[in-house]
Amino acid sequence: MSQQTAQGYRVACPRCAGTGRVDRHANVRGGVCFACGGSGYRVQKTAPAAPARRFAVSACARRTGELVSPVFWLMAKTERAALTKARAQISKGTGYDPATVTVQPSN
Repeated sequence: MSQQTAQGYRVACPRCAGTGRVDRHANVRGGVCFACGGSGYRVQKTAPAAPARRFAVSACARRTGELVSPVFWLMAKTERAALTKARAQISKGTGYDPATVTVQPSN
């Protein structure tokens, strides 16, 4: 979760996950996170990017014409990007027809 401030966007520190401490380095300065200085957040100028989502890719087999679901899973930010990635991957020579590719977001 991010919060917009006058300096920029306040986001949770990715190194310590917003806790301000890194437990595996407790022997160095008491485990204080060096990335955020122990505050648990960082300020960045741009808005944080949308997280990638997991998509199930389905396609018809070339030999039988049977729909196979899922053929594989992939990570993408949008459904359109997932469809582009899936078509590119399937057209590399797998046994599936690239024209029949569909993607479904998974939970």
